[in-house]
Amino acid sequence: MDTGTSGPRIPRQRRASPDATDLRPQWFHDYLRDRLPPFPKHSFLGALGDASAQRISRYLGLHYMASGATLEIARSGALYLVLDGVVRETPLIGGAAHTTLRLPGDIVESSTVFDAHGGSVAMRGVRASLLGVLPRQILRRLLAESPTILTALAHSMAQREKAEVFFNVHVRCGPTGMRIARYLVFLTDLLGGGQDRQVLGFSQRDIAQAVGAGRASAETFFREQRDAGVLTTSYRTVHIHQMPALRALVGDMPIWRN
Repeated sequence: MDTGTSGPRIPRQRRASPDATDLRPQWFHDYLRDRLPPFPKHSFLGALGDASAQRISRYLGLHYMASGATLEIARSGALYLVLDGVVRETPLIGGAAHTTLRLPGDIVESSTVFDAHGGSVAMRGVRASLLGVLPRQILRRLLAESPTILTALAHSMAQREKAEVFFNVHVRCGPTGMRIARYLVFLTDLLGGGQDRQVLGFSQRDIAQAVGAGRASAETFFREQRDAGVLTTSYRTVHIHQMPALRALVGDMPIWRN
């Protein structure tokens, strides 16, 4: 019986694997390559080779965070990577004393990469920041498939632990004025800049909370340093005019080097 299906059978085309087709338009890769500053080598993205970075970028979404904007991550199915700017990460349980900074190339709360329930932190844009959003299951699959990506993650987490140990050992100790001076020096060393530096996105209250100082003690410190011409303050900004004078207040704290 003629079924009307004469002629060669065309096999069904196989669906391409996720890595066979780039899921992001070309402008996205051009932006990452040409518009963003190079990522520090100690960061997660900076420790990746070009091939691995390109592979991860296939799955990234973009999220813009204005300076001062906040975003809570609780039981999220995605991870956030800082592509540009500076983000302050504060655990929802534990408060400002456990605040840490995330710089370009860093993963926000990378310790929860393997936690199926996601993290529990609040992010605040210290500066206007661009974040990459990566589905958690995608990164976990890439980590299983690529030793290079897994090594970059371990490298960046070791650097993060180094910074936290430095902060707890060298910054959050000593009299109140010394702790505040040490935190300001640590921030300027961490964020970089010239002799006339600005610590952007931090109020006096933020700085006091980070080092466990009382509000009155912090106000006294900043007033004394303004009177001495060491610094001036404006809305969420500390302008440091005499860096050697500020360093003279930190005692024997070593210089932080990324």
